[in-house]
Amino acid sequence: MMKRTFSIILVSSLFLAGCGTSLNRATVDEKTADMAVKKETTADIAEKEENTDTQEKVEAIEESSAVEPESEEVPESEDGSGAVIVPESSMSGDDAVSGSVPEEVKREVMAVLKEQIAAYNASQLDRYMNTLSKNAVGFDYEKEKLHMQTAFEQLDSKMELVDHSFDKYDEQGFVTVITLVKADNIVKATGKRVQTVMQNANIFQKEPGGWKMTASLIIE
Repeated sequence: MMKRTFSIILVSSLFLAGCGTSLNRATVDEKTADMAVKKETTADIAEKEENTDTQEKVEAIEESSAVEPESEEVPESEDGSGAVIVPESSMSGDDAVSGSVPEEVKREVMAVLKEQIAAYNASQLDRYMNTLSKNAVGFDYEKEKLHMQTAFEQLDSKMELVDHSFDKYDEQGFVTVITLVKADNIVKATGKRVQTVMQNANIFQKEPGGWKMTASLIIE
């Protein structure tokens, strides 16, 4: 079983990984589009310190489940066109790990995830934010809204859900979905295009208004 490393990030950063923009700034330049080196700003450091409690909360959620799934790393090889090749996935597309997730929960959570991707592809901010928890443990809702507003203004991005599996389920109201997502990002100001493939762990929480995403992590 391969070891998985989780990194807490803003949901916007998750979906836009490799797009080559700095979402905290009003402009985009060509240098930022190269993701080889990411400089850590004072704001980044402050945000990391602010997320210390967040990390502990997410880890607590992860540790509450008994089963740890096997996972293959997603290769990031490129063909001649520069596009990342999507490998054949070992995920079943339904419930590869835990048979304890009720079918109703699966349907409800997947409906929210698909709605989120559809809202993202349509650059509809309010519709997108409606899929996120306002009391999230993995990100700040208001900061995320500002990030996504900037992203929709600066980027032409599309996402495709390639595969998924339900990982962990907590009857108290948490469920984790492992997803394989292909993203096609174009920086409007420069026309630079970056295609990426990401494997993510998305944690949803049951709230009075239904299931909402409360944290999203990249599997490295």
